[in-house]
Amino acid sequence: YEGAPLINLTVLKWAEYFMARMTDVIITITKEDYKAAQRMKLRKDGQVFYVPGVGIDIDTIEDTKVDRRAKRSELGIREKDFVVIAVGRLERNKNVENMIRATAETDDNVRLLLCGEGEQRRYLEALAEDLGIAHRVVFAGFRNDVPQLLKISDAYLLISYREGLSRSLMEAMAAGLPCVVSDIRGNVDLIDHGLGGYLLSPNNVVEIAKAINSLVNDTQLCERMGRINREKVQSFSIEVVKTRMKEIYKLLLLEN
Repeated sequence: YEGAPLINLTVLKWAEYFMARMTDVIITITKEDYKAAQRMKLRKDGQVFYVPGVGIDIDTIEDTKVDRRAKRSELGIREKDFVVIAVGRLERNKNVENMIRATAETDDNVRLLLCGEGEQRRYLEALAEDLGIAHRVVFAGFRNDVPQLLKISDAYLLISYREGLSRSLMEAMAAGLPCVVSDIRGNVDLIDHGLGGYLLSPNNVVEIAKAINSLVNDTQLCERMGRINREKVQSFSIEVVKTRMKEIYKLLLLEN
């Protein structure tokens, strides 16, 4: 994939190309991978298929109920705050450092809700303190109530350097959140720039902050983007994926 380490672009890439010659079927879940697999030479009559992810339970997200005021109060968040939620490990690839730096450049009522643990937690807590925004960054730790937290949030932030097809992003879309994400593989399959959110360079802190600020005082923009995301993510549901997988297996069984 674009931006991959040298070992991926050499040793692993050529290993995949070699093994493809002994492969009957390759199933991919991102469009970039689908195009890459199509360039491989498979066994005679070998085929490459695209399936929209591994499927998410959209109904569970949509049907989740939560007392918004009480849940926010539990986290020390005020009703008037604009909550930007991020779900994932606190590690370099997830680029949480730039999430915090961008938050420092946003309006004072923006709160960054970080759900996850990781080796960078102490460093990130210290960074928020150094930037003078420790009171605006909530380190919520590992959570088993993410659907509820999505429902009390106003926007979703995912500026990783590398993703496959992010389940957390799809869940945020199902919750009807506008999304600010990095312009990388997987994310580009889910978010249309300017429609369901923004696709930006993961290192452009200024533009990330600007995107968040554009949402803060524009309820109609948030609602429109959220509606677009709810509609688009329907094609990535578990029902759609299961149906597609069954179609592929039936096709292959009939051919053999």
